[in-house]
Amino acid sequence: MQSTSIYYYHYEDAKDYFSSLISKPEIDEQKLENAYEENAKDKTKETEYTSIAKESNVIILQLESLNEYIIGKQINGKEIMPNLNKFFNENISCTDMYNQGLGTTADSEFEMENSLYSLENGYVFQKYYRNTWNDIYTTLRNEGYYTSFMHPNTSTYWNRDAVYHQGYHIDEYNDISKFPNIERAGDFYSDEGFLEEAVNIMNSYDKPFCTTLVSVTTHLPFHLTGASNLEEKLTITDEDIADMTDENLKNYILSCNFVDYAFGKFMEGLEETGLAQNSIIVVYGDHGSGIESDDLLGLYGKNGYTYTDFDHHTKDVHVPFAIKIPNVNTGETITRCVSKIDIKPTILDLLGVKDNFSIGTSIFSDKDYSFIKGLGFITSKYYCINDIYYDRETKEEIAETEELAGLQEKMENEIYLSDTIIKNNLFAK
Repeated sequence: MQSTSIYYYHYEDAKDYFSSLISKPEIDEQKLENAYEENAKDKTKETEYTSIAKESNVIILQLESLNEYIIGKQINGKEIMPNLNKFFNENISCTDMYNQGLGTTADSEFEMENSLYSLENGYVFQKYYRNTWNDIYTTLRNEGYYTSFMHPNTSTYWNRDAVYHQGYHIDEYNDISKFPNIERAGDFYSDEGFLEEAVNIMNSYDKPFCTTLVSVTTHLPFHLTGASNLEEKLTITDEDIADMTDENLKNYILSCNFVDYAFGKFMEGLEETGLAQNSIIVVYGDHGSGIESDDLLGLYGKNGYTYTDFDHHTKDVHVPFAIKIPNVNTGETITRCVSKIDIKPTILDLLGVKDNFSIGTSIFSDKDYSFIKGLGFITSKYYCINDIYYDRETKEEIAETEELAGLQEKMENEIYLSDTIIKNNLFAK
């Protein structure tokens, strides 16, 4: 029965794929126009950071399965991710950033690169890679930037080879074949060797560049077998997590601790090469770990937090985000609610580059909401899960208000606008 289900799934996926090539959904032109105009009202022409980093390099680091709740947490008085904590504290961080759906690594990449809502299960990369996009690489390549992508996995994984070459027309794609000497770390590869070699590659570029690095070590099942000298690299020990019963969470914490070590070496490399001084450096998690564990209550409690129903519902879409801007040396924490689709317009805002189209907006605007497909929406004051409204401070259910109904309508319009653009390849028209 299980085998039959798998074959049926692939049959349905293939059927959907070929259907997408020969048919497109009918467009409600008035609804589309209204959604576009409504979205345009939110766009701030300039922010206090507009053009502050003109002609800087752009280094984007997407960290695998990194939950926001791991940032700043300690075990037995030891920080799980001390190097990332330092980066977040010394630069501009957002404590309330969310993905636009319960999606995959590919969905996260798509949302960041295009400022559009992903479809489900990586379907944009699988079905619509032939589309014309207003992605960050095309936008910056038109400004004279060199564009590249690096990921220590096969190029066919999530159909990336087709996406980045045929969709984004990126200048350089580096898959695992470009990193032949890096160690294994469990079922995948070590971010330590990957990030070290990535610095060398970026340092060879001779003009402004935009590069995305997608890490992999903290991928399920979170094993580190094959990584050398772990006793010298891990600051969290087996003894520190001995009172936990969930093996997945224990392995996840050790994996995060190792990736933090790799991130620290990465930042040292960027400093030594001078890339840290003239680059916008963006760091964020792609999605949560998917771990369901009673031990999370203990992790929260020992760090002075209460694990609530809100945390339970949002933990796998609530991701950490921080950005280092050249010549901005003071740390700042943005507590307003922002989205993964706000990353692209934020980068273009800092560079002073015209953004031809983004559904999101710069994190330096006054935006304070995030819409999440299949879940609901979140603001600093309220949240909506499965069409039920809550007060965010009290966590109590509340009645619908005009403001909340307006957010619900706005969410539906934004998602309709994004889905229609994708499914009808509207940027090609």
